[in-house]
Amino acid sequence: MEVPLLARLVTLRNVHPILTHMSNGLTPAAFFFSAVSQLLDIACLKEASYYMMLVVGLITPFTMLAGVVDWKYRYDFKRFQLMDRKIVTAVVGYAFVIAYLTTESIIALALALLFFAITGEYGGRLVHGAVNSALVRKYRAK
Repeated sequence: MEVPLLARLVTLRNVHPILTHMSNGLTPAAFFFSAVSQLLDIACLKEASYYMMLVVGLITPFTMLAGVVDWKYRYDFKRFQLMDRKIVTAVVGYAFVIAYLTTESIIALALALLFFAITGEYGGRLVHGAVNSALVRKYRAK
């Protein structure tokens, strides 16, 4: 089966991890800024937090799309429990991003952070767990 050019670019150029790490870096920073803003009444930090999460809100659909492309071409759309959980936590996390952008609630932001952290944990297990297992098998064979 011929893999389309866009799919090759997404999977070979690691678009999904780059987008993932961008939003996973901005979300905790936004939470920190929002918390400090509430504690010390610094309005510009709350505004910065909002703009960080606006970027996350714009990037996350592309992150999910790149993840689906990776899933198709690396895992052949095979369904397994870890992938199902990863998809659910990503979608729920994104729902809390949208909730934060509409309400500016620090609770919605905290929940987005929590669900994205769980999604990242699942992604790490998926990628690094498989890599580690392959390496262990390779070196045991020697």
